[in-house]
Amino acid sequence: MSECAIPSATVETALRYAEHGLKLIQIQPGQKKPAAPHDWPATATDEPDRLQVMFGDDAHDIGLLLGEASGVVDIECDSPEAEAELQRYLPEGFETPSFRSTRGVHRFFRWQPELPAKAVCKVGPIEVRIGNRPAQTVMPSPLNGREWIIRPGECSPAEIPQGLLLAMQAADKPKAPATVYSPPVNLDRRKILDRAIAYADRLAPSIEHENGDARMWDCCLKVVNGFALDDSEAMQALAGWNARCEPEWADHVLLRSIQRARGHGEVGRMLE
Repeated sequence: MSECAIPSATVETALRYAEHGLKLIQIQPGQKKPAAPHDWPATATDEPDRLQVMFGDDAHDIGLLLGEASGVVDIECDSPEAEAELQRYLPEGFETPSFRSTRGVHRFFRWQPELPAKAVCKVGPIEVRIGNRPAQTVMPSPLNGREWIIRPGECSPAEIPQGLLLAMQAADKPKAPATVYSPPVNLDRRKILDRAIAYADRLAPSIEHENGDARMWDCCLKVVNGFALDDSEAMQALAGWNARCEPEWADHVLLRSIQRARGHGEVGRMLE
C-alpha cells in the first residue's frame, strides 16, 4: 500500500481494534466463518501492515480471535431469556465493552486462565465464547450492521463475575449420576409435598445482585432432590418460596433449574 493511499473504512476499523491488542482474522463476507480454510488462528494479527493487506480491498469482514491471544472472551445473549439470566450475575452500574448484533448483545470480558478448556461454554441460555480452543466472533465493521454500545477504549474488559465463573466451571464438569431413590409404595405424596412446601418456606429467598442465582440453585437441590419430587410437585413446593424472591423467577427458568438439579446429589434423603 503506497504512502499516499487512503486506507479503506474496513482497514481503519481494524487498525483501531488492533490498538487495543486485539488479534484479528478475515471473515467470509456475509458469514461468520473464517476466510482461511485451515489453521485460521495462525492468521490472527494486530500488525498494521498485515491488516492493511487483509482488509484493504473491503472484501472480508473483521473477526476477533478470542481467548488468551486477545485477552478477551465474548458472552453472547441471543434471546431475552439469556439477557435476563445474565443480568442476575451483573452488579449495578456494570460496564464492559459490548456491541449489539441482530440476535442480541455481545459483551467482552477479561480472559482468565481458570476458564474451562473449551471453545464455547453454555450456562443455561447464555453462550460464552471462551477461546481456550479456537473460537472467534464477528466484530462491528462497515460491512455489517453490528453496532457498539461501549467501544474498546471507553472502558477495559471487566472480570467475569464470580457467580458466573463458578457456573461455567460447574457446567464443564461431567455430571455424576444421582443416587436413585425408590420411595416405599405406602408413602403419601400429599404429605410429602406438604413437608416440602414447609421446608422451602424456611429457606432464604433469592435477591437480585445478592448471589440470588446460587440461592435458587441451592434451594432446588435441597427441595427437589431431598423430597424426590417430580416437576409438578417441585413447582408447587417452590411457589411460595419464589413469591418471596426479588424478582420472582420466571416459571420456565425455575423449571429448567428443577430439571437440572436432578443430576446432582442424593435423592430422597429428606424422606428418611
